Amino acid sequence: MNYLIDANNLAGKIGILDEEDFDMLLVEKISKWLGDKQKKIILVFDSLEKMGDKRIDGEIISIYTPRDEYYNNADDKIIEITREWEDFIKDQDIKINKSLFELLDKEGLTFVSDDIDLTNKIEKVREEGVRVKIIKNDIFLDILDRKTNKESEDGDRDLESDEIKKINDELLEKWT
Repeated sequence: MNYLIDANNLAGKIGILDEEDFDMLLVEKISKWLGDKQKKIILVFDSLEKMGDKRIDGEIISIYTPRDEYYNNADDKIIEITREWEDFIKDQDIKINKSLFELLDKEGLTFVSDDIDLTNKIEKVREEGVRVKIIKNDIFLDILDRKTNKESEDGDRDLESDEIKKINDELLEKWT
């Protein structure tokens, strides 16, 4: 599974956005949560640099969105990656994010954010036929936290009743 994360938004959710080097703190926290799980995490950060940057720490890819005439902020990069996802899983030529997609698997893409405006934009991309799952930060943090919980015989852990309620509440909110 691949997670595409609005990194500044998640850092704000866990209360580290105002910290110096919050980006490295976020990578460190996610690394600890991940353990040995084979998930790819793409953190997309806003950057003040004109050129932007990319850093790879194990299974975590940090993208610092450039500030230029094409990208205003991380949202633009997130939407671009999401749009190209469908081409990647169909083995079509990737125009912009080829080196990024070569690091991913084709199991699926899940977008993570509490940003309503950005989530609505990703919803529109989904309506264009791109297969991407959308979850909120709380759900992602719950997924990461599950590594400490007991797993069933087939390797999957049954959901606790509070987890089921949280998922159902989120779905109900989305559908109404």
